[in-house]
Amino acid sequence: MGVQVLAPGRRLPRTGEQWHVNFSRVEWLLDARDGQYVKRTDPARGKPVPADNWVWSPQGVVDVHIPERWGYVQFSTTQPGGGELFVLEPNGGVGYPQRLSLGCILIGSPNFAAGR
Repeated sequence: MGVQVLAPGRRLPRTGEQWHVNFSRVEWLLDARDGQYVKRTDPARGKPVPADNWVWSPQGVVDVHIPERWGYVQFSTTQPGGGELFVLEPNGGVGYPQRLSLGCILIGSPNFAAGR
């Protein structure tokens, strides 16, 4: 699957087109036990050690389900350092339905899509 499945008309993004997106990674500390991976437990609390959360665009909270706080990607055919500037489009780039669809794929959560 390519990024064009998310663009209006299922086309490749145009040069200068901006999308409001975020990329996230959640990583749990794991231990191998009896041939399987299990979340590491904090012995003092008896609960899993909290996950590490990384995001490409700071959210201000541990919650990637806030599209308004995502960053922007601008597509370009210009080589990096080629002088093309990023200027945010007045409407914030591609419309909200496309941003929401992209977010659902990136976070991989069908429950998130069903809740909107």
